[in-house]
Amino acid sequence: MQVNNIIIDNDLTSLNSNEYNIIYQNKTTIINIMGKVYINDFSNNLNQQNLTINLKENSSLIYNKYSNQNLEDYQLTINSSDNTEFKLNFSVIAKKPLNININNLIKGNNNASTIRLRIIGEQDVNAIVSAQVLKNTKNNTILEDLKGLNVYAKKIAIHPELLIASEDVVANHLMTISNIDNNELFSLMSKGLSKTQAINLLQKGFIYAIQPDIIKNK
Repeated sequence: MQVNNIIIDNDLTSLNSNEYNIIYQNKTTIINIMGKVYINDFSNNLNQQNLTINLKENSSLIYNKYSNQNLEDYQLTINSSDNTEFKLNFSVIAKKPLNININNLIKGNNNASTIRLRIIGEQDVNAIVSAQVLKNTKNNTILEDLKGLNVYAKKIAIHPELLIASEDVVANHLMTISNIDNNELFSLMSKGLSKTQAINLLQKGFIYAIQPDIIKNK
């Protein structure tokens, strides 16, 4: 699959089957997905982003986002129609206080969605991750895999929400928040790493599980 490097500077964009490395210029963007699409979001230039993704019938999307700089407010809405597949791998190192709101709306039948979120809290973070399945829809599956790593005794709050109005759905969420393991930190420092280097290595390990390619390139 050919990789296309694009800058999105308009409010509405349609993407067809391909792989894209994307940088957004606007804080508010709507993307229509058609076919099989793979996106790497490299936008570290925005402190606020409001993104809406519309998955058209018979489409699929793998969306990778990694942020370690300016992000303060991130709003993502996913609208799924029929016969779609959506996978989100989102890792963020909160350098500033951060609000995250992800709304996954299942409107049709035969949809599968997985949201994997990794938050490293160098500042306070509040995250709401909700999935809504409409009434009379069938054969939908949802997984929310949400983890937070508290670094400097900051506050991480993650709120998973499943709003299910259909009887024909499989929906699960997993959520954990933990602090840096002092034993692991001591072990790394005893091998000659500084405290900052050891913390950075533990952060990379935390993200690696869902975004190994990003960590390999760091």
